[in-house]
Amino acid sequence: MSVSLDEFVASDSYQAVLHDVLSRCGLPLHSGPEPAVLGELLRQDLDAAGVGVRELAGVVTTHGAELARYVQLKLVAYLRDHEGDSRLVTDDLSPAFLVGHIVEFHLLADRPDELERYVRRLRIPNARRYAARVRTIYDLALRTV
Repeated sequence: MSVSLDEFVASDSYQAVLHDVLSRCGLPLHSGPEPAVLGELLRQDLDAAGVGVRELAGVVTTHGAELARYVQLKLVAYLRDHEGDSRLVTDDLSPAFLVGHIVEFHLLADRPDELERYVRRLRIPNARRYAARVRTIYDLALRTV
């Protein structure tokens, strides 16, 4: 049976990790409806990574605590890089905001050599440096859960 992205985001396991991340970081969640375009953008991200919803669900179920720590460390690093301007991270967080982080976590755990290629497909500037940085954050998250 196939699970849609919306069903995954609404699942108990995803919601548990989402709650963990929000509580670790003291972040609010946007309470309005998801922008219609968000689902399509997330599906494009999954296609760029060659990852399915089933694989993401496996990450959330198996590595929930490590994933929450990874996202927490990424957000802290991002805030530090942007001189504490929390608006860059916390404005309008939608329930689906973890999906991209889960994709990265999955690639780092199972296919690390594909992370930089994925980042390039998303057209993230300085893809090599970004991939190296999230690899360091991932390693730290695994050591400090």
